[in-house]
Amino acid sequence: MTVGYGHTQRGDVLIAILGFGAALDLTIAALIGRRDHTGLLVTLTTGVALLVALVLFSAMTVTVDAAGVTLIMLRGLLVRRFPHIEIAACRVVRNPWYAGLGIHAGPGYVVYNVSGRSAVELELSSGRRVRLGSDEPDALAAAIGADKLRR
Repeated sequence: MTVGYGHTQRGDVLIAILGFGAALDLTIAALIGRRDHTGLLVTLTTGVALLVALVLFSAMTVTVDAAGVTLIMLRGLLVRRFPHIEIAACRVVRNPWYAGLGIHAGPGYVVYNVSGRSAVELELSSGRRVRLGSDEPDALAAAIGADKLRR
C-alpha cells in the first residue's frame, strides 16, 4: 500500500454555475429592489445562499495515509474517514451524468463529487459503497492499495 497521497480537486464547473447564478440573482435584486421589497428579500436570500454554496462546494480534498482514506469537503465542515481495514475493495468508475455534483445518494452508493464524472468507488466491509470523485482516479486507487483494486 502506498501512503502519502493527497490531492485537492477544484470544482470549476460548480464555481462557474454557482457564481453565474449568484451574480445574476444579485443583479436582479438590484434591479427590482426599489419596486418590490418582498421580491428583493427573496432574491437577496437566494443570491447569498448561492454564494455560500459556491464557497462550500468549491473544492474537495482526499488524502491517503497509513490510517486510511480521508475526505474533506465543505471547507472542513464535512470530514469522512475510511480506515484501510474497512475497505474491502476499490475500483475506478465513471459516474453516470445524472449522478451530478455535490453529496448525494445514487443507486446503491453515496457520491462525494465537485467536478467531472471520474471517481473511485470504495466497497466497505459493511457492504456500503462510497464514490469519491477525482480528476486523477488511477493515482487515488493505486494509493489506496493495489491489493484492493477490482475492475
